[in-house]
Amino acid sequence: MQPLDRGPFHSLKSWWNKGLYVKIHSIGGCKLTHAEWFQVFVPAYERATTVKNMQGGFRITGIYPTDHAVPLKELEKDLEQEEFDALIDYASDSKISLWVHFTLGACKMMMVMGMASLQIELIQDNSLNK
Repeated sequence: MQPLDRGPFHSLKSWWNKGLYVKIHSIGGCKLTHAEWFQVFVPAYERATTVKNMQGGFRITGIYPTDHAVPLKELEKDLEQEEFDALIDYASDSKISLWVHFTLGACKMMMVMGMASLQIELIQDNSLNK
């Protein structure tokens, strides 16, 4: 969860794709010259790298203003418990080395510990703000 990835870079990719689509259809081909590349990139870059997009990236990731719930929600999206358990079961059922199985178990333990520590921080922050 990097603020630039979620803010201006995401926007740049979107504007680039739109501009590229228009340019490719206007020139009737799929190969751009250096000048044509810049004709697509510069407007996309200018639209994407605004203060609003930069601030939005930090807001979306929960960095500022601080929102401890955002990383937990992202973690849940990225790694659903059922998927992780299925991976552990696969490692147990197959002839995967003990090291891989141990590593997966350690990752699960660190994930649970990390979520617990973030929840404790959130509880402490809430109690201090009252």
